[in-house]
Amino acid sequence: MTPSVLTLAHGRAGHLVNLIRGLALSERPPAELVICVLQDERYTLPDAPFPVRQIMVGAGGLPLAAARNAAAAAATGDLLVFLDVDCIPHPELVGDYCDAAA
Repeated sequence: MTPSVLTLAHGRAGHLVNLIRGLALSERPPAELVICVLQDERYTLPDAPFPVRQIMVGAGGLPLAAARNAAAAAATGDLLVFLDVDCIPHPELVGDYCDAAA
């Protein structure tokens, strides 16, 4: 199973950095993090031990459901794990999702 983590972000850069740092400590890291960016500028992000992609939709944005669908369409994994941008994931979170889906 290949888990992709997906999030939506507008502002809240510090929260996004904490999400990435939390995922970096995962016992089973995601195959990727896909960020649907609901602002005009890309984020400056810390290095991560997995690919991080920013899908730009801009400040005009999309309705939240459409933004989630855009992130899902960009994901390459066969398990999509949606996290709020202010989530700091537990090190076992990704693995727990994989186990539950199996």
